[in-house]
Amino acid sequence: MSNSSPGVSNESTKWDTWVALTESHPEPFSVISERAQQNFNIPEYPDEECYSFGKVYEDSLVNLIIKHSDLMLNDRVAYIGGLKGSLAPFIQQDFDLITPIACYSPIKKHEEETQFCSKKLIENPYEIAETYFETNSKIAEDERDLFEKILVVDCLPLIEDVPSFLKLLGHALAPEGIVLIIHRPGTLATLPLFQKAKERYFEMESARPYVEIMRNLQSLNFDIEWEIETLPVAMLQTKWLHMIQRGYQCEICDSTEIAYGIRELVEGMMKYHDQEIEFFDRLLFVAATHQLPQSKVPVIKRSSRKNEVAQIFKLPYKMDIDDDVKKYFADKEEEKKRTQLERWTRPKNSQMLPFNGCLKIWTTAMFQICLQKR
Repeated sequence: MSNSSPGVSNESTKWDTWVALTESHPEPFSVISERAQQNFNIPEYPDEECYSFGKVYEDSLVNLIIKHSDLMLNDRVAYIGGLKGSLAPFIQQDFDLITPIACYSPIKKHEEETQFCSKKLIENPYEIAETYFETNSKIAEDERDLFEKILVVDCLPLIEDVPSFLKLLGHALAPEGIVLIIHRPGTLATLPLFQKAKERYFEMESARPYVEIMRNLQSLNFDIEWEIETLPVAMLQTKWLHMIQRGYQCEICDSTEIAYGIRELVEGMMKYHDQEIEFFDRLLFVAATHQLPQSKVPVIKRSSRKNEVAQIFKLPYKMDIDDDVKKYFADKEEEKKRTQLERWTRPKNSQMLPFNGCLKIWTTAMFQICLQKR
């Protein structure tokens, strides 16, 4: 008995036989809409924009730097950070500092940026931070370069020996100066990075946690204050992808991992975003100052050394007064004497007499009795 219907061949009704489709065939509409973007075009941006989060972000960051460092117009400032995306020009221009900012970069960053500058046939304007501050610490104290403010912006993980470097910064810090460290901890980072970059940052953070920054400063007898700040970022999605493609915040990944990471972002969290994306950047601000050992004000030392007890309980207080105030005190003194004098005189309508009044009455009475006997 045949299973075929009239007009239908037997070959088209073999439902129990699976045949691989080797020719092009139509896909469901849902699969077509979710198809991977093989040719995602990332436009080119100028070099000055490849390491910038935009004017809103930079203005907010400069304001936070002024807030945590108490930056003044006549301060001498040292900026330690990368040449790409440097905030030194914005601080110099916006705050109109009298003395130009001295700029330095870690040796790892300096070598990379020197190659970048050589391609553009320009000289790297930044000096090597480790070399400069080590040389400066060997100079006599009265001839040494001192800074009222030292800004270390997002470059501390690039320094090999952080405790020694912080000690060198202490030698270059003025007696009442401030070292402001701006750090982006891997465990607190909120940038939209791909998974591989996040894992690398977690590994770096586990090896050198950000808490070690405060501990190193405390071991060097610095007084510290720290705070976590969040800054808003708004930019085009293509610009952020271009920044990642150029290696911004992804220096720890190679080109292959960055390429896969960009595809992960395009097919993941940024697939259904508009052209402009918004996110927050979370930063750690640590302000360190010298201790004042001769000060009588209590100093909280977060270390194992014993705190000094301030002698502030028996201090002489003096204040000069003018003639008008002296006249007021003279009138008060006269009124006080008059009150005391009236107290020892005979009060009216009272039988209670002070001792002086009784003695006077008794002496008068005895004098009168002696006169009568004569």
